[in-house]
Amino acid sequence: MKYYQYILSALRQGLKNSLSYWDLKRLLLARLLLPDHDGFLAPLDEKQQLINKRHDNAQARHAFDSRYGLIDASCPNEMLQQFQWVFNQLATSDHYTAQPFKGSVVVSDKTIMTIWTQSGTGKIQTESYQNDHWQNYQLLDETSESPPAIIKFANNTIISWTGTENHWLNIMTNFDPKHKKIYTAFKTQGSPILASNQYYLFVSWINPQNHQINMMHSTDGFNWSKHYIVESNALLSLRFASPLLFQDIVRNDPAFLHYKDPKGPNLAYLCILYGNYTLAKWLIANYSMGLTNTAELNNSLFDSLSKMHALKIAEDLPMIFAKLHEAGFQLEHHLPVYAQALASCSDPEKSRYAKTKLLNSLRQYTAIHKLHLPNDNDYAQQCYDLTQLISDCGRKWEYGPLDKTQSTLRIEAFLLQCTRMNPQRIKLEYKSFCGYFIHCDEMSEFNVTFALKNANLSHLVLSDELIDKLGKTLKKLGFVEHASYNQLEPIVKYLPKASQMALQSYCFTNIYFNQNRLFRGEPMDTTYSSDTPANLLILFILGCLVNDAANKLLYLQSTTSGYVPCKLPEVLVRGELLDAATINKRLNKPISMPSITSFSLFKEGAKQFNKSGSTCTRIMERNMPYPMIQQWEGEVIIPHGEQLAYTQCADGSLMAEIVRSPQLVKKVDEASLSALAYAYENHLSKPYKDTPHSITLKGTTIHRPNHGLAHSYRVMTYVPLVINYFAQHSKEAGFKDYCAQLTNEDIEYLRIAAVFRVTGRESELSFKDDLKQYLLYKQTSATHLSVYLKKSGTSDKMVQRLVHIVTHLGAPDYESGIGSHPALNQHTDQQERLCRTYCHRILTIAHNLDLARCKDPAYYKDTLSYCLQGVTHNVNQQEAYNYLLKYAIALIKTHDDSLCTDIDTNGVLSRCSKSYGSTFANASSSLLNLLDMDEDLQVQEEQHGIRMSCS
Repeated sequence: MKYYQYILSALRQGLKNSLSYWDLKRLLLARLLLPDHDGFLAPLDEKQQLINKRHDNAQARHAFDSRYGLIDASCPNEMLQQFQWVFNQLATSDHYTAQPFKGSVVVSDKTIMTIWTQSGTGKIQTESYQNDHWQNYQLLDETSESPPAIIKFANNTIISWTGTENHWLNIMTNFDPKHKKIYTAFKTQGSPILASNQYYLFVSWINPQNHQINMMHSTDGFNWSKHYIVESNALLSLRFASPLLFQDIVRNDPAFLHYKDPKGPNLAYLCILYGNYTLAKWLIANYSMGLTNTAELNNSLFDSLSKMHALKIAEDLPMIFAKLHEAGFQLEHHLPVYAQALASCSDPEKSRYAKTKLLNSLRQYTAIHKLHLPNDNDYAQQCYDLTQLISDCGRKWEYGPLDKTQSTLRIEAFLLQCTRMNPQRIKLEYKSFCGYFIHCDEMSEFNVTFALKNANLSHLVLSDELIDKLGKTLKKLGFVEHASYNQLEPIVKYLPKASQMALQSYCFTNIYFNQNRLFRGEPMDTTYSSDTPANLLILFILGCLVNDAANKLLYLQSTTSGYVPCKLPEVLVRGELLDAATINKRLNKPISMPSITSFSLFKEGAKQFNKSGSTCTRIMERNMPYPMIQQWEGEVIIPHGEQLAYTQCADGSLMAEIVRSPQLVKKVDEASLSALAYAYENHLSKPYKDTPHSITLKGTTIHRPNHGLAHSYRVMTYVPLVINYFAQHSKEAGFKDYCAQLTNEDIEYLRIAAVFRVTGRESELSFKDDLKQYLLYKQTSATHLSVYLKKSGTSDKMVQRLVHIVTHLGAPDYESGIGSHPALNQHTDQQERLCRTYCHRILTIAHNLDLARCKDPAYYKDTLSYCLQGVTHNVNQQEAYNYLLKYAIALIKTHDDSLCTDIDTNGVLSRCSKSYGSTFANASSSLLNLLDMDEDLQVQEEQHGIRMSCS
């Protein structure tokens, strides 16, 4: 029995090493005829090889065959006689003995059917042995690239083969061309396999591109299911190669002592049938899911399991069951939750990230809520709530092409301009309140930080010519390249030399540290490199070259002739020192990579990722798009702008997936943010000249606390919300259409106008205190706006429109006169007059939304009366109105500003008295701080479906 022990040992090893079908076929040397419920299924080798097998080590093979395939252990004499009879009859066939061939044989009720391909032509031939002689020889008008397969099932004869021209899968029933099906979507490698059990006929083939096993099943031999993919492993191969040996393997394990062939749906049987031995063993050991316990599986649960593409994702099921059990769910009490969770996870397109997020949500729910049992009054409602929670977790981001942003185009244009002038004249500097800023006499001012926040450098496209010129520009700036490039992967050598230089510097020097700080808008760490304008420009150009290289490597690995790409695993690992606030931001909604980000394909990550206190992030992708660039750390780089969605695992680590969704495109606000930075530096940060008004918080003196940076930022932020509100609910058709048709550029101009609205103030006086001085302040604000717009190249028409609106902003008689006073808006062109009226409304309401910081509820509500008077009332309108107020007050609280009017969850306003808090110092001194504070509130915007961004 040494031969048997060798086979069994090899099979058990194969279970660990995913032994392929063809390896297993070579391993089972003793197999000639395979038992099937209707007779024998027999793929044959060439005749001489077959005969040699019978005489080589015959005793050992007979012992093995008597147990596993040729001779049934229950009736060895009968089966042995039948085998000898079949073998003898094959030797009498004139066609069989005339030439070497490969084919298949099926035997049933003293009938033998053979099928093979004709030597030279590849045409399919068939012949049957009945009534003691060979007959019914046919030469079919079909050609096969490899030996065809044949089987008897449900009183029909089914053959399958691989076409010679396109390698398509072909299936024919009863040799009738009318019942021939060509599956042009499925290409095959080698011979298809036909096999059956009591209920189903299976056809299986190997995809020549990815070598996965594909399957379909039928109940009649005529109609076939959709195809599904199963893992190529030893048990699946054994299921088709030797059913008796297959059953012996599973029966010899203690977990399968009570296993019997099922007469109905059985989860463990499905796992075994489709090759997931580990899962089947686990389910039986932990949930007693043998034949006698199938009643535990209700129809909805079994339906969910049966839809899993023949348990293609069954490797995840132990994890799913274990996590549900850890969360407190019990199969016998919470079947609806199990069924819904499994149904949600059965989507073959659903990533490991999505499944983990779902299970995390259930775990978080049970940490707060007590789980009810079926007899409890609240059980039904809780089951409904949980299934809704699972459904919400199943939300999919829309995938699709992302438009190239204006900021990305601007960065490309700037890089080109750098090569056309003396780069030493370009000054790139860091300002604590707005990040990195470029100014030069030969080009317009350019805030790099705001541009990068709006750009997506996974779209960056630099020509080889421009890359070469940028390499020369770097040398002019004093950059010294790294000595050699031989440590990078061979694929990198297909890139331009300057790109190689940038990658080498990123991977093997400390340049990457400050380069990424620049891209994230953080100040330089001068222990790594200096913060001189020339060095900052070097870092920016190198970072752009690295991003461009990451983009190009995506295509080089698949298009470069002769290059064999490194096959990446499905997991990339990164370790980071993250605080709780950063983790929460990542969990709130998908984020875009703020800079080039390195991951490792090593299982535990690169060495530098394993620092004490670091948080591990894993990207789970079925087809990892980015190639490895260096082996030392297994480094894979992901470009700036790539979108990642995160969820947190029970151990505190993060799991992420690449999203690429148009729903997550960044706001188009570079122009208005740059305007606010300019206004703050030149006006809003200065003390009042007429009547100073300042406060000190945490040692920081804040000038103009009531009309400073934080207030101006909020009013600018409200503009798109106001536009969206009236675009949906205005009862004035003209105003509604105007709001709905505003472009991103139009909205940016309105935001810029909101920025300069109070820059001319020199005290806190109101129009009631001194109307003349108040109007003078407005005129000065309009002048500031005019200077800025003209400097930015804005059209005269737009300048005149916005200056007029800001000059009279808030005036009650702007669009219609009061008493004997005519309207202030008297433009002769009716269209322009309407345009100014509508813009004045939008900016006035945006300003009034922020009055909650300093006015009581009655006054606050009165200033927003048009939001109720000028709309069509309904439930959606009321909800949107409440959201406007809730968002404004929430943002004021986030900035820790003073507050006189609060709002509850039902939209009811109430008086309060809150003074400035310590966080207000950060909100009033840095635009970057304001942007960070605003991120959490933007999640609410998505949940309510209200457009805050200008996109």
